[in-house]
Amino acid sequence: MGIVNSLQEFGISEKIFMENVQLISEKSVAHPCTGTNPREISVEGRISNIYKKLKRIKNLKV
Repeated sequence: MGIVNSLQEFGISEKIFMENVQLISEKSVAHPCTGTNPREISVEGRISNIYKKLKRIKNLKV
């Protein structure tokens, strides 16, 4: 089907990813479905930390 298995295979380098973690986090928090999350989240708290930790996991398939 031609579906990539990772952001790197999609052509997004770690450098580009890290340069955009803040924006990705802000967009995630602003998404309408976030309002139904039972836990309070913030860009500075959980969301950006999750994305930063994900990049450390080798062979991460997203």
